[in-house]
Amino acid sequence: MKEFKSVSVKNFFSFGQKEQTLDLSGKGLWNINAANGYGKTTICVEAVTFAIYGKHREEKVDDCVNRYIKKNCKVSLEFIGDDDKTYKIIRYRKHDTHNNSV
Repeated sequence: MKEFKSVSVKNFFSFGQKEQTLDLSGKGLWNINAANGYGKTTICVEAVTFAIYGKHREEKVDDCVNRYIKKNCKVSLEFIGDDDKTYKIIRYRKHDTHNNSV
């Protein structure tokens, strides 16, 4: 992987039904500033790790699904590969349409 373009989450840990996207396509230094518990680590680390490896900080893989909504978890990661082509990984958990798939 050469560079990340974006990461998106929906019903992932504390993130709810509205899909949230962090655009990483710009160049330079990033500053993400918020109080504890607002999802900085979840979207910057957990979502990227889950998209690529299907793993996260919790013991059970289904624990990443929002505990209130309990379904339709989706994480996507868009990146540029070493061949300069754009790729996207989309991983689902407890999803009504896609079940548990990549």
